[in-house]
Amino acid sequence: MKRIIQVFILLLGVTLYSQDTLSVKDGAYGYDKDFNLDLHLTTASDIKALQFDVKFDGNNFEYKSSYNLNKARLGGDDSDHVITVREVGTNSNNKTEKLRILIYSPSNKNIPTGSGKLLDFAFANNKNYGNYNFELLSVVASKPDNTNLSLKLNNGTITTLASHIYYNLGTVDLGSVYKDEVKDVRWDFRNPGTDTLKVSLNESKLSKFTMTQQSDKTSPISWPFNVLPKEEFQINVRLDSSTNGSVEESIFLSTNDPDDDRKGIKE
Repeated sequence: MKRIIQVFILLLGVTLYSQDTLSVKDGAYGYDKDFNLDLHLTTASDIKALQFDVKFDGNNFEYKSSYNLNKARLGGDDSDHVITVREVGTNSNNKTEKLRILIYSPSNKNIPTGSGKLLDFAFANNKNYGNYNFELLSVVASKPDNTNLSLKLNNGTITTLASHIYYNLGTVDLGSVYKDEVKDVRWDFRNPGTDTLKVSLNESKLSKFTMTQQSDKTSPISWPFNVLPKEEFQINVRLDSSTNGSVEESIFLSTNDPDDDRKGIKE
């Protein structure tokens, strides 16, 4: 019985522990999309003002000069807190990459203890897929006694979802082939992106070539086919060498890759 009581006390201690934190919430969004970047605040002590910076990749994200302050986290209807947002940093391309935020009450009301969403910012991403860091910097959380509350800063990751078509062969060149020789070439489709790649058949002008799944070289390709992020799909290309002559044929494929330079594939 003594051992059971000790375990219960330990779990109770963990449950009651709370750390003061300011956090950027992770998110994943399609490319060329507007989205809201959420920030959450957890405090066990009142603070009278909060200032901090948010740094981000200005080449791939645009701050839309819009925000929403969550009054419910600031005391509800009694809150008269206001916010100022300034763009204080630019990169080598003269694009904004850092915001400075100040939250305070003109009547000196405190930001009460609690946990939840503090505010959100309107952002837009572009076509460049990837995982991007939104970093919190230079935080000052002033307490009513004019000391500073130490906040743990949790940076966030925003993922831009987009597929990326990568293939090992733009032109399938089988070279010289003897009559009735079995000649195969493997065609790899990879997706280094962050969203599912969809490959569709637009037009086929093949009569002497057949395409099958590489795994058994007999199963037909089911169009369209999908390639998950960081995976690949392999096609076997085989020439019908039963007759003499030169052969040159084409197929036309399309994908949901947002990069126009990679969308069309011709064999």
